Amino acid sequence: MSIFEYVVGTWKRVFDLQGSEKQDQVRLQRIEDKVDALQVAANKILALVGPGPTAKVDVELTLPSGQIITGDEMAQIKDNQKITFSLAPVDAKGQPSTIDPTKTALTPDNPAVASVTINPDGVSGTIVAGAVGATQLTGSVTDANNPADVVAISPISITVVAGDTATVAVNLGEPTDQ
Repeated sequence: MSIFEYVVGTWKRVFDLQGSEKQDQVRLQRIEDKVDALQVAANKILALVGPGPTAKVDVELTLPSGQIITGDEMAQIKDNQKITFSLAPVDAKGQPSTIDPTKTALTPDNPAVASVTINPDGVSGTIVAGAVGATQLTGSVTDANNPADVVAISPISITVVAGDTATVAVNLGEPTDQ
């Protein structure tokens, strides 16, 4: 018998019984107490089978070529390119977990080399190349169900190299006799 069948059966028994108004009120209160207890038990069960607290964050970078690499690999882009990224927060069992999107942080240690924009969803964004050089992105996410649970994002290494030749400047020297 399910919890809901039990509750419905109990309600039917209350209304089928003849008795004083006081007895009906007592019976009704008992049913309400049991329903409250069942709700508490159901919430505990849902908490056990739902996602646990965020334990780690997997990072995927999509390079301009379409190649997807993980945050464990170094990304190399040209100074006129950008990379999209996605974060996948998971619990200790590797199951997806939820984060507070307003508290996602990802910051380059050398902002001249790359800048980061995080989308409102908190789990995706864009890294835009700046000057030629190297930078390491570090950051964190905050578990949606436990604001005290802040999880570090593994450092992401980005190297920016010069882009393809776009123009050539020709500088002429002073004319001399032949």
